[in-house]
Amino acid sequence: MAHGEVTIREDPVAADPLGCPVPRDQQPIQELKQLQEMFLFDWATMPEMFLFDWATMPVPSFAGKLAAAWLGFFLLLGLPVSAVTFDLHKELLQCLTAASAGSSFIVTVLVWRLYLGWQHVGDRLISATVEYEETGWYDGQVWVKTPQVLMRDRLMSNYTVKPALARLKRTLLGLGEAGCS
Repeated sequence: MAHGEVTIREDPVAADPLGCPVPRDQQPIQELKQLQEMFLFDWATMPEMFLFDWATMPVPSFAGKLAAAWLGFFLLLGLPVSAVTFDLHKELLQCLTAASAGSSFIVTVLVWRLYLGWQHVGDRLISATVEYEETGWYDGQVWVKTPQVLMRDRLMSNYTVKPALARLKRTLLGLGEAGCS
């Protein structure tokens, strides 16, 4: 370093007005934002019913996306596999039932994955502490949230994560009930 040169190093605590030393991508509020933007995970916050916006295009609903996923798995995976297993001419009902059951199982696994992702972020939001790693897996730290951060995170959990989890629970119960009948 030459004489008179000043090196400015950004202090992560000073950069965050709330004094959070956790790297930005590991902060629960950022994890929530990332989850809301991720493909599939954003389904949990979609409108309940099918909406039509005349200015743009139809807005698909959560149920519509799940139905489309089920139909896709049914046509691309379930039906071809069950058609190999059953004779379509003699056992059409068994073939369609097996394809339907297989597609329903895959959609159920998909919804479980959505539920677990939202649950993880929700747990990190409501927790009074945040576990994080500064540079790698070997240097884990724990930060105790300030009252302001804790209140903000819990509000976000109550108004975004809990409704999504409730919807996913209802969906899992419905899929389970449909599978049992």
